[in-house]
Amino acid sequence: MKDPLKVKEVNLPPHRYIVCLNPRQARKDAQDRQAIIEALEERLRKDPKSLVGNKGYRKYLTFDRENIAINRQKIEDEARFDGKWVIRTNTAFSPRRLP
Repeated sequence: MKDPLKVKEVNLPPHRYIVCLNPRQARKDAQDRQAIIEALEERLRKDPKSLVGNKGYRKYLTFDRENIAINRQKIEDEARFDGKWVIRTNTAFSPRRLP
């Protein structure tokens, strides 16, 4: 099976970055987040106050004195990074040769 990893070198002196994208991981990240959102919506209907102590859920919520709601902006912001990561390096290797 062909490796789905895509890489791109970015030089912003004095730093060198290797930007990586794995489309399979991007799909998995999106699916995982969607499952969390669906669980959040269900729990918000049943017992919203139970979500306050849950770190995994809390990052997707906004709180005010009377309401707990899903932070749609946070979800959109996080989706931009699905399947992506960045390596900062001082090596001279080609991005294709990095392990």
